[in-house]
Amino acid sequence: HLTSRWTLTSWSGVSFLRSSLAVHMEAESISTEDVVEIEYVERITAPEREECMMHDDWISAVHSDSEWILTGSYDKTARIWSLEGKAVMTLAGHTDAVKDVVWVKREGLTSWLLTASLDQTALLWEWNSERNEAKARHCCRGHAGSVDTLAVDPSASKSPRRRRTRWRAPPTGPGRNRRRSNWVSPG
Repeated sequence: HLTSRWTLTSWSGVSFLRSSLAVHMEAESISTEDVVEIEYVERITAPEREECMMHDDWISAVHSDSEWILTGSYDKTARIWSLEGKAVMTLAGHTDAVKDVVWVKREGLTSWLLTASLDQTALLWEWNSERNEAKARHCCRGHAGSVDTLAVDPSASKSPRRRRTRWRAPPTGPGRNRRRSNWVSPG
């Protein structure tokens, strides 16, 4: 008994059935005793899993420069990747999800980068690509909530040894809302 719904459509000499097989066979005077050859074609093929995914949770941020890719994840880490997709380094220092990542600058084989997290901190990292070593050089604390986004001021890069990071601190007295600046000296 044939009850499937199929329709016959012709495309480049190939026919696709889009109504029930029984209706088509009756319309074409094909006996139900005949052998009917049916080929199944998927409309959309399933995506193939990539083996390069090394994060254990959602990737929340991606930033790249001319040689490297930086990712942040809800697994509390950031990772440095080659442009070919090879995991090069894992940066573990946050106690909650990493929400944003950004390359700050490069000096020869040393790169500076920032990571921001739900743990209410931003970390400044120094990474040596030749030795493949990274160290968290500074932790910006004092946020009242999650640090969700980062931005690097390109005009600050003209000063070779300093980065200025601003964040809101709790008011220090009645009716005061103060802005606090922290100068990060990466060397």
